[in-house]
Order: sequence, then structure tokens, then C-alpha cells
Amino acid sequence: AERAGTAAAAGVRHLALFVSQGPATLAFVCVVGGLATGATAVLRIGNLVGEKELSPMGYLINGYQLLFGLMIVFLEAEPERMRRSCLCKHCAGCCTCCRGRVLDNCKFATALLGRGLFYVFIGSFGVIQGTVSSITVGLWMIMCGVLLLMVRCSCTTWQPPPEEEA
Repeated sequence: AERAGTAAAAGVRHLALFVSQGPATLAFVCVVGGLATGATAVLRIGNLVGEKELSPMGYLINGYQLLFGLMIVFLEAEPERMRRSCLCKHCAGCCTCCRGRVLDNCKFATALLGRGLFYVFIGSFGVIQGTVSSITVGLWMIMCGVLLLMVRCSCTTWQPPPEEEA
């Protein structure tokens, strides 16, 4: 029992260190989740994963998941990195435009609290679908949401961790 408590404390310290490294690391984790959410939705819509054909409600939920996955990428990816990684200049302009529209029309997504709750909401959609891939991606998004909420609760403005004295 004592070793389990020590291991749990070490895990909490490791998680706190990860969160304290700042939004850039966490943004990358969220972008991966957004890409996975969108990809899983496409696979489910195309009936490439899952045990059975989707109901109309399943198609609707996965359509939302696809849109939410794209929205997460637009929210979390750095605009300059998106411009450099896009295949063509038109695509880069479209990505920047979409990011602006998401931020203008979804004010809750401009704050850590709103984004954290939104990611938990998106993750719950994945978990209820019942396939291994959807549950895995859903739990990933719930983790992203919880991490954003932890950052929100730990500080009002992010500051880098203090340098360790040598």
C-alpha cells in the first residue's frame, strides 16, 4: 500500500510537471486529439471501423465529431506552423480564416475553462459510441480537457517554471 501511494504521488508530480511546462506542450497534445477525433469520425462514417453499420444518429454524431476535430486543430495549432505545414498557399489562408471564425463565433473557446469543458464534452461523444477506437480517442480528449482545466485552476496567467539552481 505504501509503494502504491508513493507511485501515485510520483505520477501526480509528473503530471504537474507536464502541465507546468505550459500551453505549447498541451496544445500539441490537443492537436493530436483533434486529428484523432476527426480521423476516427471519418473511419466511422465510412464504416471502416466498428462492428455494425451506423444509425442515422450515429452518422450525425460522427459528423459533429469530424467538425469538432477540425475545430480543435484550428484552435490549438499555431497559425505560423499551420501556414508552413499546409500543402498550398490557398489552404494556409483557409486555415487561418477558419481559426479566426472559430475564435470570433465560439467565445467559450478563447478561455481555458471553456476549451477544457468543451474537450470533455467532445470526449464523452467518443466514449458513448462503444468502439475501441472511439473510446480511446474519447478518453484522450477527456484527458486533454482535464489538463486544460488543471492549467486553468493552477494559475491565471501561465509563467515558466523557475530555473533550478545548479
